[in-house]
Amino acid sequence: MELVILSLKLSPKAKKMTSIEILSYPGNFRVTKIQVAAKYANVTVTTPAFEFEKDNLSEAYALNCHPLGKVPVAKTQDGYLFESNAIARYVARQDSTGALYGGGGAYEASQVDQWIDFTANEVEVPLTVLAGMALGYIPNNDVQKENASKAAQNVFAVLNTQLEVRTFLVGERITLADIVLGAALEAFFRTVTDKRFKEGYVNLLRYVDTVIGQPNFSAVLSTLPNPKAAAAGGAKPEKEEKKKEGKK
Repeated sequence: MELVILSLKLSPKAKKMTSIEILSYPGNFRVTKIQVAAKYANVTVTTPAFEFEKDNLSEAYALNCHPLGKVPVAKTQDGYLFESNAIARYVARQDSTGALYGGGGAYEASQVDQWIDFTANEVEVPLTVLAGMALGYIPNNDVQKENASKAAQNVFAVLNTQLEVRTFLVGERITLADIVLGAALEAFFRTVTDKRFKEGYVNLLRYVDTVIGQPNFSAVLSTLPNPKAAAAGGAKPEKEEKKKEGKK
């Protein structure tokens, strides 16, 4: 399957020109959040060529890029970064206004970080299992599917309550926390059509619509391939960062 390398460069307004290259396959929601953050941080994104299942399997890749040969990986002017949230944070910090971290000092920045960690630990785990089964990445297992479904519904209920009095997770405008959560939820709802995950979560669905409806977000989403088409192309989730599995 054709891989995409995203080369990002800061706008001319930045004091120091910075560029990074991101290795991933098309449609990876872990890259989507990086692309969206890049638009908010006024970072230009380009896509030079990269051969997946070859360049990432070399010893040099394991030593310099990712020790397990996974993607996404970013090559920065200072060296390599792996884990998509670390890369997204790196991109967000290129914005001198600090808007993607709330713009309100250490406390708001830590609130953004707490929701990013919450998304990685509580949201993405069950959603990755359910989406993986829907796309055929993970063998269908009724017990595992039911456990993941219960975990997803529980976390959706928690988020629905949190968002009852909030438009965004932190403050009054979109932050990196919303971008990270929004990318995960959008990819899930686009892949898994089970009505159980939409019924009764009015606040959560309103939140998702608000976040992905932002011009910077919708501009990135308009370029994404259909997830089932990407699955048919042979993308392998075990080659992604941090493979997430539900309890068996």
